[in-house]
Amino acid sequence: MLGGGAHFRDRFHKVFQFPIMLQVNKDLQEIQSHQDRLLLKQQLEWLRTRTNRKRLARLEQKVKEGEENQGEKLVPSNPD
Repeated sequence: MLGGGAHFRDRFHKVFQFPIMLQVNKDLQEIQSHQDRLLLKQQLEWLRTRTNRKRLARLEQKVKEGEENQGEKLVPSNPD
């Protein structure tokens, strides 16, 4: 007996498991990319919120300064 049956069986399983592993890897990559997209979406939402808060704070500061300067006459910087 040559004992080639075990070798053939191992090789057969490796060859036919490979496409299944590719599909599993592809599915895992899709799950990971979905998680990455969700993370990016959360980061963008956080950045938008922070930016909007800063813009609102600057606007409120300008309005406050405008109310303080409302009664004063503005002097031009270059009197010619």
